[in-house]
Amino acid sequence: MMTVTVDFEANQLLVLRGSGILTHEEFTQSKQAVAALLKQHGKLAIMIVIEEDFSQLQELADWHDTELDAFIQQHVTSLAILGSEKWSAAAQLFFLSGLVAFPIKYFPLAHEPLARAWLMP
Repeated sequence: MMTVTVDFEANQLLVLRGSGILTHEEFTQSKQAVAALLKQHGKLAIMIVIEEDFSQLQELADWHDTELDAFIQQHVTSLAILGSEKWSAAAQLFFLSGLVAFPIKYFPLAHEPLARAWLMP
């Protein structure tokens, strides 16, 4: 079972935390919550935390990009991903590191203060 939380912090930072198995339905709901917060607050930095008990993305899910994805990508200033080293390459590929207009950096889970500092220049 997956648990995703989406929290807006007063310093223009959006924090998503995920654990367990990420299903397509939960992923879509999370994107809708992110888009709603971006519409409300404007451009934001995003930090995604892949918790220790994260195990996988649901297999055979339809992960195609949508207009919602394009909107989100236009409103993200930077993206920090925190997690175990085993998720580094997959997470950066999943979030199209190098193909989006904002910087993406992967941090070890224990380096949350460093990730926050990187996001808030």
